[in-house]
Amino acid sequence: MSLSSRQAQHMIQEAPIAIAHHRLLVDDNGLPCDYEILSVNQAFEEMMKLSAGKITGRRMSQLFPQMVGSAFDWIGFAGEVALKGGRQVTEQPMFSDEIWHRVVVESVGDGCFTFYISEITMEKRLIAISEKLLTMPQGELDAQWVADEVRFISGAKYATFDLYRPDGRSSVTMAVSGTHGHVEKASRILGFNLVGKVWTYNESMIERSRGAVVREGLRMRDLMDDSVPAAVIYVIEKTFGIEEMVAVSIEKDEKLIGDFILIMAKGNKLQNHNLVEIFARLAGMSLERKRIERVLKESEEKFRSFFATAPGGLTIRSVETGELLDANPAALAMSGCDTLEEMKAINEWAGPPYTMERGVEIFRQAVEAGAQRFEWLARRADGTTYWQDVLLTIVEIDGVKRALANSLDITRNKEMQREIEYLSYHDQLTGMYNRRYYEETLNRLEKEGILPLSLVMLDVNGLKMANDVYGHQIGDELLRRMALILESVCTQSEICARIGGDEFIILLPEKDAAAAKVLEEKVLQAMAMDEESPIPLLAAVGCATKTHERQDVLEVLRQAEKRMYEHKFNQRQFI
Repeated sequence: MSLSSRQAQHMIQEAPIAIAHHRLLVDDNGLPCDYEILSVNQAFEEMMKLSAGKITGRRMSQLFPQMVGSAFDWIGFAGEVALKGGRQVTEQPMFSDEIWHRVVVESVGDGCFTFYISEITMEKRLIAISEKLLTMPQGELDAQWVADEVRFISGAKYATFDLYRPDGRSSVTMAVSGTHGHVEKASRILGFNLVGKVWTYNESMIERSRGAVVREGLRMRDLMDDSVPAAVIYVIEKTFGIEEMVAVSIEKDEKLIGDFILIMAKGNKLQNHNLVEIFARLAGMSLERKRIERVLKESEEKFRSFFATAPGGLTIRSVETGELLDANPAALAMSGCDTLEEMKAINEWAGPPYTMERGVEIFRQAVEAGAQRFEWLARRADGTTYWQDVLLTIVEIDGVKRALANSLDITRNKEMQREIEYLSYHDQLTGMYNRRYYEETLNRLEKEGILPLSLVMLDVNGLKMANDVYGHQIGDELLRRMALILESVCTQSEICARIGGDEFIILLPEKDAAAAKVLEEKVLQAMAMDEESPIPLLAAVGCATKTHERQDVLEVLRQAEKRMYEHKFNQRQFI
């Protein structure tokens, strides 16, 4: 049985993503020229900071004139779907250049269509931050940019970026992020400029800097040295409403390089704890790289001393043959060798395309075009492989051109990038694939013409009641148990995803309706036998199959959803 109008409206209103229904408007030539907003859900109101009454009934061009003049053709994008049917997905800045959204537009017939909108600003920004930190050209790190980014990620009101001095007992503030007028006012109260201020650490402060990368629950007096009187600290805290501060260590190979001091607004806590820690590690790697690059600019007479002591892996090779001529201790340690002779004897080339022949090609490019920067997969003495970030330059040693490779082990960074990608495609609560992964996979299977293609939809019963009666922890545990059950009954070729609050879906490529029905029964049996859930786990299930190319997969999806709600209705009738 299909949902009642009231049930459908309730689902739309409670949806976590912004939803808006529109009617396309066309000009005298029948071409799309605007669209009228018919209805919106609560998430859309919150996103726009406007009530539905001030949104509905108005034209897009009246309410969002910036969209009309944007580089992306929003009217044409939606108009094509409204006139031709189907659905399209795009990722664009929608209402302002600073905020990115993933927008799905879907035709609902009669010239009407629906926007499903979710913000992806943080996701986009994290990828951009990672790329910028790891590929920033030679030169000084942009300290103000670093401070601004960590403040954005953490949700802090203010942030400082401090680097330790060589003595290890003092640091200097490189940048301060926050409202400019507030920073100036704080400097006047303190009696000195914050940027460039040298802070001296006492033993207790040094001890607190060890241990956890992120240290929360600190007060300003914990982080200020003796040059700032207690009365001034009190005035600063009261003037700017400061309660809690967070210190984030910037490290490289367990060596403290600096820290971020995050000043939280009153009543606020640190946001995105794991991402702040990842950002600090990336900053540490980048700072270490900048230090090595500065050392490489020193004069040739200091070269040998630097070569022997540099923390980065340095190797010298023949430009013509790729033969290893010398390696510093860091490069030997990176390759798992104790001596240069041992490193020369191992097969350090990981295999195609990471071969000696390819290496010699890059050496020649460096001779002709200048320094080359690239990632390279190398082999250690024990046969394992690791990733290097390589800066290759051509130097003259005793009048002969040699290839000097400055390498950093970025294997851990690669893992962190995979972690960011994992977070983009997985549901944080259950660890399953999320809606984004499901939609992209469904689109790929459609393009590849995979048939038959079956879909199994599930809706966990009573989740809202469980949240209201037992608390959200019990509701969350129900969802996690549902995820474990689905993963236990599905094969590797079957794709499970959580696509909404209590909704799950399984894609079965090259599986017919009979296979989908078998899987449906397995899910129901597994739920019936489950003894781990805090309360009985029940779900409505429905399946459908696309069997020929012209069949609309959205119609197949609606058919599976219809059967799921028929199952839910029958369950209620039985109860």
